Amino acid sequence: NGYVLNDGGGLSQIVDPDFPGAVATLAPGVVAMDGYVFIASQEGQIYNSDLNDPTTWNALGFLSASAYTDSIVALARHLEYVVAFGQTSTQFFYNAGNPAPGSPLSPVPNTQFQIGCAAAGSICSTGNSLFWLANTQVRGFTVMRLDGFRPVKVSDPYIDRMLSQAMSFVSTRQITGYSVIMRGHTFYVLNIPA
Repeated sequence: NGYVLNDGGGLSQIVDPDFPGAVATLAPGVVAMDGYVFIASQEGQIYNSDLNDPTTWNALGFLSASAYTDSIVALARHLEYVVAFGQTSTQFFYNAGNPAPGSPLSPVPNTQFQIGCAAAGSICSTGNSLFWLANTQVRGFTVMRLDGFRPVKVSDPYIDRMLSQAMSFVSTRQITGYSVIMRGHTFYVLNIPA
């Protein structure tokens, strides 16, 4: 189900029959950008509300994150872009102003990469950076930072080995990440209760 928090503090359920929650398994993450609300299905579609109305959805208001064939783990916002994190890939979209009833989004050319997200709860935005627990087909689990469109490895090999060990004992739904700024330094905290 989808809900909108009203100015008065009350919640209103989205009852539009075209709201994708009724027909798709939604991935974590809601992005509000340029008057639209974006959500994603795990199957790879990114849906958008009508402009300036998060309670109204059009059945044709979506596009597919199809650069790679993995499912979407989470949706996030980075700067002025919608980021679709797959299991082993990441793809960026921008508001191209495409006309309704289709999606206003278009893929950002040549920016996708084959590093995915291991846990939706690990995604954390701080300043102009985005941190997450990454999953790659070659390296396994690692902590990454997104600077612009460039993924930067943050964790060292010792941390990566600990992550790989811990991931075999925990559900990815239990993992959370957040940032702390202390004395001018930004810290990314990854909580894996294993």
